[in-house]
Amino acid sequence: MKKFIRIFALLVLALGVLLAVAFQASAPAPPPADSESARRLAAGPLPVAAVDRTFVDRSRATDARSSPSTSPSRRAAKTRSRAI
Repeated sequence: MKKFIRIFALLVLALGVLLAVAFQASAPAPPPADSESARRLAAGPLPVAAVDRTFVDRSRATDARSSPSTSPSRRAAKTRSRAI
């Protein structure tokens, strides 16, 4: 039984080494240095753009909860950030 386990362990190890070598051999080549892909994959700080928008829904009034009067419209402030 010990011989079987030893042979099985060696086969699993050999298969792992074979798969690691195959994985490394099939890795794609890096993009050319002056390409857009290389620029996007380069490490470094990314510029970020932020857009502030306020959406107004005039079809429904807002109930007076904490304020003394109702508002004829609903407002939702939205900020969106994205890398550019």
